[in-house]
Amino acid sequence: MRIGDQSHENTQSAHQAMFDHYGGVTQLVVPDNLKSAVTKPGKTPVINASYQEMAEHYDFVIEPARVRRPQDKSLAEIGVLLVTRWIIVVLSRRQFFSIDEINQALRALLEQLNQRPFKRFEGDRLQRFEEQERQTLKPLPQQPFEIGRWIHQQKVNRDYHIYVHGHAYSVPYELTSQAVDIKVTNNKVEAYFQHKLVAMHVRSFVQGGATTEPQHRPKSHRMYAEQSKAHFIQWAERIGQSALSLVMAQFDNLPDYSMQGCKACTNLQTLAKQYGAIRFENACHCACDIKSRTVSSVRSILQCHLDEAPEDVPTQQSLPLHHNIRGAEYYVNGGQLNE
Repeated sequence: MRIGDQSHENTQSAHQAMFDHYGGVTQLVVPDNLKSAVTKPGKTPVINASYQEMAEHYDFVIEPARVRRPQDKSLAEIGVLLVTRWIIVVLSRRQFFSIDEINQALRALLEQLNQRPFKRFEGDRLQRFEEQERQTLKPLPQQPFEIGRWIHQQKVNRDYHIYVHGHAYSVPYELTSQAVDIKVTNNKVEAYFQHKLVAMHVRSFVQGGATTEPQHRPKSHRMYAEQSKAHFIQWAERIGQSALSLVMAQFDNLPDYSMQGCKACTNLQTLAKQYGAIRFENACHCACDIKSRTVSSVRSILQCHLDEAPEDVPTQQSLPLHHNIRGAEYYVNGGQLNE
């Protein structure tokens, strides 16, 4: 945490550390009107949504101090004065080489401050806390609060994704064009529609990337997304070896999820559906024989019915006898027949 940093995350982290140090939760918290606590100050202040969620989790009441009314938090002002005088001034005279070293020095000086005797009362601050104040604290919740930041009324795009800090996350496609509320934590991203959790993803910091849950896609998109070399091989094996050879040829020197290869195989599936599995397998066999394992060759073979031609075509060994047919001698003698 940077000194003076009043972001949502750091403000709430400070509250968590405070409650953990006390071993319980105070009934009331009086913050200043910083943006991470109060969205709009005034007679009826508007509390920041993330801060209000934390208050509900720990079960404490938020009562912001009035603007320019330091007397509303006089004890906090006195505490700042004491910490400055007995801790910060002392530490400013020392040199540190790590955060752990600073924290150790802070703990030692804090213990000294809390055990300094009161001037007008008996005992010290630690003794007063243990004897009178600890018993008024509420117990800590069983689960720690998950610190996050809310983004309200985020419209779901046509691709059923929401965009958070440069990364896209999917939500159910039925929510396209609807508005959802998003909670962003250090580890995950949650989407809520009408106060109901509809999607949850592990947070990604890849700019321009996308995280998509397959179940969020429409059925047609899901089938398309599942296309791959293995998917088409499984389909071709049910038809025959020639069809399998054609599918394998579409992915030669291409990755298994190549868009080019998947598109070619999708066209082969269309031909198989249009002409039937038997004709399609025969056409693939013809294409393999002529060493032209392409979609256009298979389509041409099917359109021209070459897959239906008999395998053994009889060849004519000699010309039939007919008076209009000239023999080889005609051309040998310069066009003159021997009589």
